[in-house]
Amino acid sequence: MTLGTKEVSIDGKSIIIGKFSAIEGWRHIHRLIKITGPAIGHFSKGDWGAGIKEVFNEVNEDELIKLIRLFTSIVLVDGKKFSDIDLSNYNFTIEVIGEVIKHNFGDFFSQALAAINGSGLMEKE
Repeated sequence: MTLGTKEVSIDGKSIIIGKFSAIEGWRHIHRLIKITGPAIGHFSKGDWGAGIKEVFNEVNEDELIKLIRLFTSIVLVDGKKFSDIDLSNYNFTIEVIGEVIKHNFGDFFSQALAAINGSGLMEKE
């Protein structure tokens, strides 16, 4: 494994995830916040259905495909680039993208979520 990469196993496949450069990372965080901002409250309460609905309300089909291609562009599956065959397994793709986001932006999003939760904005009902 190279510096900055993370290896995980998903569905019995070896997944190696790279890192975006710092400038790229900030651009992608900006895009993610615009898209996921309205959904964060739902996700923090564990309401994945409502959260996903919010995300899909914020992004059109073309942007969704661009984001999927972007996040899978730094992934190797069993030593090969993420392919359209991999992409056709939707649950696998979502798990891989989740790992990419955790690896590249987990520290940012965990602190942002902690700040939101600590502010009382996300009080549990």
